[in-house]
Amino acid sequence: MDSMNEAIKSLRNPMDLNGKSAIVTGGNRGIGFGISTALSQRGARVAILCRDIEDGRRAAELLNNDGGEAIAVLCDVSETEAVKAAVAEVWERFGRVDILVNNAGISCCKPFLELDDDLHEFTDVVDVNLYGAMRMSHACAKRMAAAGGGSIINITSVGGFVCNIADIQPMAGYSASKAALNHMTRALAVELGASNIRVNGVAPGPTHSNLDDMMSDEFRKMVSTETCTRRFGEPLEIGAMCAYLASDEAAQITGSVIAVDGGILVKS
Repeated sequence: MDSMNEAIKSLRNPMDLNGKSAIVTGGNRGIGFGISTALSQRGARVAILCRDIEDGRRAAELLNNDGGEAIAVLCDVSETEAVKAAVAEVWERFGRVDILVNNAGISCCKPFLELDDDLHEFTDVVDVNLYGAMRMSHACAKRMAAAGGGSIINITSVGGFVCNIADIQPMAGYSASKAALNHMTRALAVELGASNIRVNGVAPGPTHSNLDDMMSDEFRKMVSTETCTRRFGEPLEIGAMCAYLASDEAAQITGSVIAVDGGILVKS
């Protein structure tokens, strides 16, 4: 279908992303690579935007060896000019971008009163997690609108809904940035709907990623008792939800933030 919001006519080939092009920020490892893998396996061309270009190229090579078409592009989402340059490069190489997944994120697991006095450990997290998604969305949405539409997917967190583990896993900046990203998702869905751009969020619960080293032993133990599934999620499971939200099957879904969390929110 040419229209990103046209009603589907069949479910014979679900989540078909053939002919579509995607950007995944931080798509070279952890949850980001799970998302890149899922989109690639469903047929999308994938541009992995990352700060470590060599690692990005290795990730792209893995997707290409698996039958996909992927490239790596250097980008730091905390820098506006870098974002503009990266989006322009992807657009030139792919000719269009139908899907943007704002996945790049950082965290700081540290009690609030122990943060550095200039609060960079807080503001840096917000700059990447929230403003980075804003910069990417602004750069891509203008082009998407001119091309007829698209799908933007923000990777948020259940930490943007609840703070029930703040005592054992203090991440005030991370939680604040994800809560704001949840609401930005809804606001942009309203604003960009007229441009045929859907905007949704995926809120992972405890999921294995490159942030695993920040997890305390107490937190790891909590996952086995406080999630309905009694386990951590895997990156490809987040990727599966992104592939669905990017597909024609989700054409009537916008402004939603969907938890993929093993049921941890319902037990909070």
